[in-house]
Amino acid sequence: MGPRSGPGKPYGARGGFTVIEVILTLCIFMVMMGFLLPKFLEVSAGTKANACLTEAQGVAASLEAYFFENESLPENQKALEEYRDRVIDGRIVSARLSRDPGTGIYRVHFVFRDLNGYVAYYPKEDLEIGGDTGVSESDVFIKGNIAVVAPGVL
Repeated sequence: MGPRSGPGKPYGARGGFTVIEVILTLCIFMVMMGFLLPKFLEVSAGTKANACLTEAQGVAASLEAYFFENESLPENQKALEEYRDRVIDGRIVSARLSRDPGTGIYRVHFVFRDLNGYVAYYPKEDLEIGGDTGVSESDVFIKGNIAVVAPGVL
């Protein structure tokens, strides 16, 4: 036996964690990440859908304002961008105008795709859910009069 450094410890012995303690700690960490990661990804997808929704609301307001000022819809994306004084982060896939024959009120309809691939329908009734469309209610985020569909669904 050699000299000792402290009560009950041989000279040169180091304190530390055993391999079992390290493996157990890593396992606990991985189980916790298994619970938290799906929630984090769900929140991230909701945030992107909200961003598309906000952009679509801006597009709706711009299209309506453009129509009331010019009595027509913009001919293309560039005309709308010039009117809006800023570039839309995405593109308008289609836009049309309808008029209620009973009231004579005009209504703008459009489909907008943002840079993340989310697609917004205004008004939400223009989006067909179920049947042959391949769109289920779980794929759609609805707020107000706008429906946003996750990327890859359409």
